[in-house]
Amino acid sequence: MEFREKRLTALKRNIENLRNEMVLAYVKNGDMRHAQVLEISQLLDEELNRYAKCQQRARAAAKAGHRFVYHSRRSESVTARR
Repeated sequence: MEFREKRLTALKRNIENLRNEMVLAYVKNGDMRHAQVLEISQLLDEELNRYAKCQQRARAAAKAGHRFVYHSRRSESVTARR
């Protein structure tokens, strides 16, 4: 699985968690305008935007025929020392 696919999967999982948290906060507080519900809603919006951007970049890369391979900085620095 490529880095972007892993990133998309992690973002999806985080989005679902935030949705569940928002619903629980609403049920607990009984008001969609409660500060806790609004705060979680804003976090959810940010994650949805990140997901859309990542998905858009992945599609553009696939369309251009690029394949992205993730290399951590640690592996690059270890390789450079040898």
